[in-house]
Amino acid sequence: MEVAANSETDFDALTVRNYLNEMKDAWIWLQPDYSNLPNDVDMFVEKEDGVEKMIASGEEYTFSDHVTVGEVESGEYIIPVTMYARWEGGDAVISTCPIKLIITGGRR
Repeated sequence: MEVAANSETDFDALTVRNYLNEMKDAWIWLQPDYSNLPNDVDMFVEKEDGVEKMIASGEEYTFSDHVTVGEVESGEYIIPVTMYARWEGGDAVISTCPIKLIITGGRR
């Protein structure tokens, strides 16, 4: 995702499809790691607060993200995202593809 310094935007962070056998629903929540972001960058990925999203068997859901960038240096920042899933009879912890945030037009 590319965003200019002193701006904000919404974007799609991650799309998840439920491929569980036996037509089971899954409950998903995300945990991003913002520790590598500069102090003046605020980011929030939907469902990072532990509130689960139910995804029916065969369905998909796209988690949204919001980022606000202040006066920071231009550069690339990586945000790892861990996905937690549970369903009747099981659960999983999955490392997803990270979010790559590219900040442009910032301090040099």
